[in-house]
Amino acid sequence: MSPLGAPIVISALLRHPERFEGLVIVDGVPPSTKAKQAGEALQPEARQERPDYETVVATFVDRCIPEPESEHLRRWGREILMSAGGEAAFRMTATAMTDPLPPVDLSRISVPTLVMHGSADVIVPPELGRQVAHEIPGAKFLLMEGAGHVPTITRPLEVVEAIRARFGR
Repeated sequence: MSPLGAPIVISALLRHPERFEGLVIVDGVPPSTKAKQAGEALQPEARQERPDYETVVATFVDRCIPEPESEHLRRWGREILMSAGGEAAFRMTATAMTDPLPPVDLSRISVPTLVMHGSADVIVPPELGRQVAHEIPGAKFLLMEGAGHVPTITRPLEVVEAIRARFGR
């Protein structure tokens, strides 16, 4: 399993820690050994025969944004994902499942870290976010009650306030 954003940022941070003052992970899981083991079954549909892309997109977006009164965001998410070709999306998912990034030692992270996670996230379960925060020395974990997988979109002001509270800016 290799969600896209967190592994890239973690790799950059571990290669060039001098370029980072802090780290915020929102509903992401870096490729640590424990997180990889816990997350291998997160996307079983990626291992099946290719389903209809429109159905996959609709299901994925509905899972990402379960918050009530967010149909406008779900509609927007479906539009964006449908503009990409299904073939590219299936290849990306297959690559992430079959050729994941190697696990990293999260205990090497030495910058202040905030791990935020939506309690209603079914894409990356909150337990994985807790595990990531536990593996990073001094990391703070914040569970956003009722938020799905993309609180940066569904609850941007809460995300900003949490970052300000953690980093004092």
